[in-house]
Amino acid sequence: MNPLLLVIPLVVVVGVAWFAGRTIRRYDDDLPRGAMPKSERIAKTILMRNRIGSVRVEGGDGDFYAPMARRIELSHKRIARRSTSAAAIAAHEAAHAVQHAVRFLGFMAWLVLAIPSTLASLAWFPVAIGAAALDSDVLADVAFGLFGFTVAVSVVTVWVEVDASRRALQELRELRAPGLDQRGARRVLVVCGATYVADTVLDLGFVGRRLRRDDDAAGGRSSDDDGGDFIGGQLD
Repeated sequence: MNPLLLVIPLVVVVGVAWFAGRTIRRYDDDLPRGAMPKSERIAKTILMRNRIGSVRVEGGDGDFYAPMARRIELSHKRIARRSTSAAAIAAHEAAHAVQHAVRFLGFMAWLVLAIPSTLASLAWFPVAIGAAALDSDVLADVAFGLFGFTVAVSVVTVWVEVDASRRALQELRELRAPGLDQRGARRVLVVCGATYVADTVLDLGFVGRRLRRDDDAAGGRSSDDDGGDFIGGQLD
């Protein structure tokens, strides 16, 4: 396999992540007190508008919605910010709470699959190593199945994240927060969503290579990606 076919997608993923961080920083300057509410207030207002009283907003180490705890966590450095980036991220996390409240199909599917997907993501690589060490086709197939499952859940995650960004933009437009750069908020949400898309596309490419290799083997044709196991199929 041409090494560029592996290196180029990885460079794209890293590049998208770098550009997302750069875009967030670009729109993260604090505005005056009267020009923009704190991101914490943005999130709480969206919850109130959607009649969600069971979810609390707290500071923490990251930015996420914890469905089991019914809690939106905004990072300590962001929860009191009055910037376009902080508002967009807070609105996005609040949109996840809205998805949960209205039982959005994609979110409910993700909720059911999240724990099994985490376990599969932890298991597939050790199983693949074992398959390579033991030269076991059965273990290789198990590893591929676990990896494929995590990729399928990643596709669902992209669906959920894109819908949350759509809801967040709609909420921000309707809130009409003074000083909010609507175009900047859209850019922040788009580039953050692009990181999920890039990761998923890279994983789908790995799955496609493995399936193509299997098809070639079944048809009696040799393939440049041919390898003795799942790891070989990824890295050869």
